[in-house]
Amino acid sequence: MKNKITTYLDWNVIADFLDGNFTWLEDIIFCNRENISIPFSSEHVDEATNIKLSNDLDTKAEIDRRLNYLSRISSNLYFVNDMIDTGYRIETPASVFQTLNDVPLGIDLNKLFSSFIDYDTLKDGRKKLELDPNILNNIKPEDAIPKIDEIITSKEKIQEHIKNKNLDISFMGILKKALEISEESHSNTSYNDIISKNKTYQLNNLVVMSFSLLDTFGFWSDKKSTYIRGSRFPDSRHAFNAIFMDVLISNDKRFCMKAEAVYKYLNLGPEVCFLKEDKNRIRKLLNTET
Repeated sequence: MKNKITTYLDWNVIADFLDGNFTWLEDIIFCNRENISIPFSSEHVDEATNIKLSNDLDTKAEIDRRLNYLSRISSNLYFVNDMIDTGYRIETPASVFQTLNDVPLGIDLNKLFSSFIDYDTLKDGRKKLELDPNILNNIKPEDAIPKIDEIITSKEKIQEHIKNKNLDISFMGILKKALEISEESHSNTSYNDIISKNKTYQLNNLVVMSFSLLDTFGFWSDKKSTYIRGSRFPDSRHAFNAIFMDVLISNDKRFCMKAEAVYKYLNLGPEVCFLKEDKNRIRKLLNTET
């Protein structure tokens, strides 16, 4: 991996390549194998195979086409992230798909993730907190969380709660509490401990929850149809995977803005590029001529 620019492609970029779009970037990748690596993850495999066509034969053919392309563009470089390992190994996307299928969960995690809070309830909560997307979506990613903190903690009723119950209602305060609840065995692990000791399982939770909180508070939040599909969960996982890379490229501006806001806040992550707008910057980051 040394001396190569590790580049994490959001699934929508690979889907665009499959549809014949953005061939300028596809050409850069395939013509610069010695300088650029494109790891794939289990999230890529999951999204590549999450398809149902009119009949099983067509579905299998399309899944095979996607997995074969993922194999070709990644050279079978698999970024592993589970409770045991975080790192790289050589494995085909088809093999990863088989492994994922060998242990069926019987539940749709994406839909489960989206059902915790009803979308309309969430939207109403933002309105009551005066978290206006017209304001939040017109500031820089690095200013998003400080602005959210400013808005929330300025509310008189919340100030009373903070004073009477010694609560920390800041973004980091909420995040720490969420980490304690979800990881009882690590309830005494501070953010600094997570970073300094490189505890990737907890770090994964930190990034995923930060990404989710940003969406919850309304910073470049998902549209209702996207929220109902539960896309926030795989998006947040992609955002975590990408912190180990040099460059993250996506064709989803909402994802890019939230990912960059999380990275800036936690001092983590790669360079984030929005494919439709950052052509010259991508060329520069990948060491190609503009």
